[in-house]
Amino acid sequence: MKTKLLLQMGIGTLVTSCQQNVMKKFFPLLLGLALLIPANLQAQSNDKGFFVEGSVSYASDYSGGYNGNGSKRTGDFFIITPTIGYQFNDKWSAGFKVGFSTSDDFRFNWFSSTPFVRYNFCSLGKANLFTEGKISGYLFPDPGEGRKDDPHFIEAGFSLGISYPLNEHLKIVCQYLHIGYSDEYSDVNDNAKFSAKHGLNLHSGDWVLDANIKRLSIGLNWTF
Repeated sequence: MKTKLLLQMGIGTLVTSCQQNVMKKFFPLLLGLALLIPANLQAQSNDKGFFVEGSVSYASDYSGGYNGNGSKRTGDFFIITPTIGYQFNDKWSAGFKVGFSTSDDFRFNWFSSTPFVRYNFCSLGKANLFTEGKISGYLFPDPGEGRKDDPHFIEAGFSLGISYPLNEHLKIVCQYLHIGYSDEYSDVNDNAKFSAKHGLNLHSGDWVLDANIKRLSIGLNWTF
């Protein structure tokens, strides 16, 4: 009887000791997780702060002129667009972007500067649909004969886009279309009327709905 009692006391002491050791080892971990969960939820819902963004698009244009062999003057190149901005809340953001063409051909070698305002108008799960209003100025540093009298053009209008978060800071961003004003399609010295090679392009004077492939961009956005 005494032996049984001693055995029960020993087992009870061992169990109590194990419970204490487990609590000593895992309580800080549990406490840390309890503290991190609200912080993580707060970070995921924090849609405010400065952001940087970089995007790339592919362009294939022709100037309306012709080469010596009678073929149309074409240019295929990429457009790189770094961006900086500020996210005010889960709906509104604004910023400034600069675009660079990668073409070695002076007819398509330009850079642009664009202030913009972005509005998230619809949420689809984690994804956000947005529209971006902007004013862009384009400059041809070496305009060539076709643009010597007018080495720039201006656009103002809207594009549509979608963003999807990869984590609390990083999201992927896609944009497409230009709807609004653009004098890119105006006559320049009678022989350089710029137009779309790929994609739908509807324009009446300087008002356009441009679905050229160069209007499709994809990039990454990092919000601090």
